[in-house]
Amino acid sequence: MSNRTLIRRIHGVAGITGMLTVGTFWSVTVVTELFGSHATVAAAKGAILWGMLILIPAMIGVGASGFTLGGKSTAPVILAKKRRMPVIALNGLLVLVPAAFFLASRAAAGAFDRTFYLVQAIELVAGVTNLGLMSLSIRDGLAMRRRTSRMPKRNPLKNRQIHQLFRRRGACAMARSAFRSAAKLRSRVRCTATLRLWSLCRW
Repeated sequence: MSNRTLIRRIHGVAGITGMLTVGTFWSVTVVTELFGSHATVAAAKGAILWGMLILIPAMIGVGASGFTLGGKSTAPVILAKKRRMPVIALNGLLVLVPAAFFLASRAAAGAFDRTFYLVQAIELVAGVTNLGLMSLSIRDGLAMRRRTSRMPKRNPLKNRQIHQLFRRRGACAMARSAFRSAAKLRSRVRCTATLRLWSLCRW
């Protein structure tokens, strides 16, 4: 397995892991806020805080591997993915992570006030924004993978055989040309010898 293939797999796994993690956080938050008690909400906020141990490495992995794979490419799909990645990272680092710590501490203290729900609303909006951007990037990545899989794969053995075949054909063509040249030369020599013999017989 080449390094690029390994990085591509890491990128895919990290991207899907990050998206599933954010989706799980968002769903748990909505369900517990709508149907759970304050104790359930506090437990959910504590679990989300621990879940950051999965989300943060996944986001770092998908960002680093994505920029490595993209390189200096100017393809529109890759440029779109590069533009989304800073927004996703900043949204996570500046909104989701601080909001998770703040809400977990407020829920543990039982402070379900206006500030709590305001930050909760901001967290939900940031979460659904990241989900949308990440789903677009995953969609583009899968489309690129499908296009790559449709491209004919290079076969070094087949290319080598074709090269040898052309070399043999070239050698055969050169041999035929040399044979024809030799045949023409022999015919000329015979004609010259015949003319000389004819001239001698006349004398």
